[in-house]
Amino acid sequence: MFIHVFTLTVFSLLPVINPLAAAALMLSMSKDMPPKLISRQINLASFYLLTILTLTFFVGTSILNSLGISVSVIKLLGGVIVGLIGVGLLFHKDNHTQQLSHRENFAFYPLNIPMMCGPGTIILLITGAAHISDSLTQVNRLEIYFSILLAFVAISIISWGILMLAVQIKNVIGQRGIYLITKAMGAMLIYIGINLITSSHYHCLAGAIRKTI
Repeated sequence: MFIHVFTLTVFSLLPVINPLAAAALMLSMSKDMPPKLISRQINLASFYLLTILTLTFFVGTSILNSLGISVSVIKLLGGVIVGLIGVGLLFHKDNHTQQLSHRENFAFYPLNIPMMCGPGTIILLITGAAHISDSLTQVNRLEIYFSILLAFVAISIISWGILMLAVQIKNVIGQRGIYLITKAMGAMLIYIGINLITSSHYHCLAGAIRKTI
């Protein structure tokens, strides 16, 4: 269970967070910046990423309960958003990242918000939290939450490594390599979105059946 949840969390969130795209954005904002300052911003960005992922996941269920929003609605919305992001990555032409003016502090905005922790990431986290809160009754929740938290740590470390090695990665795989990886991530996001939408329809159908019985 631990390995399954850990792996599922990492491979579900990484395509949405897309640290490769964040690395390209970082390169456009860090021109002529001292290496020490760039490293500091990358360290802060990784810390912010871990904080946002953790808070969104663990507070998301409380927000759903307080607002009375059903799990099926969140899953449907999350599936549509994640799927549309995947379609954009897979089928749209490769657009260069918009050049931003020189910023000495870019770790939180725009590197985390809205780049790595955009709407798709937030919805996916809230959807997962709602699903666990709604469906788990006999499973050890502490083990599940611990594995998810470790997955957040792993994602932050992976993103930190990609950002640190951004220049080297670009030199090794080139623009064509980044383009192909982006397309593969788009296909994975479409798959995740379809699963979320299908799950939301199943949840609505199951609820309707329970009401009729």
